[in-house]
Amino acid sequence: MPMEAAWIAVVRAALPADLKGLCLAPDDWYDGMDESSAEGRCLAWFDLVADECVVLTVGAYFDGVRTTVGSLHNQLFSLESNRPTFPPQTFTGSITDQAVKACDLLAAIRRRPVERHDWSRTVHEYRFADDGTGLVASGSTAQRRGAPRQVTRIATTLG
Repeated sequence: MPMEAAWIAVVRAALPADLKGLCLAPDDWYDGMDESSAEGRCLAWFDLVADECVVLTVGAYFDGVRTTVGSLHNQLFSLESNRPTFPPQTFTGSITDQAVKACDLLAAIRRRPVERHDWSRTVHEYRFADDGTGLVASGSTAQRRGAPRQVTRIATTLG
């Protein structure tokens, strides 16, 4: 069994119920493909969705030696190392240890509460409620100055 398939099998076994919508690469997805990127290959990912809006894309890359979990570019699926929303975290150890730690971290991200800050009907910002980290925003920075007129806790789903 290729290392990627072993990693995926561990994640499948460790997935909590609220992560069942997580996208996992098929066991043989990378067979015959060119070399992987410097970070390895993206084996698990999901979009965190609030109000039908993708507020964060996160994923786990495995390179055969280590696993890195972080925010992903929403179109290229590359790790975004400079994004303050969710800096990458790297795990080493056995494939099982890495996959379980990655699964735990993905579950923790999934469970973080999200709030929508509203300044007007068209100017909003989605933030993690636990620490205020901004996720996505509409309108200009100038339009989001001052206190929002309303803050609402938003239910999130996997996309």
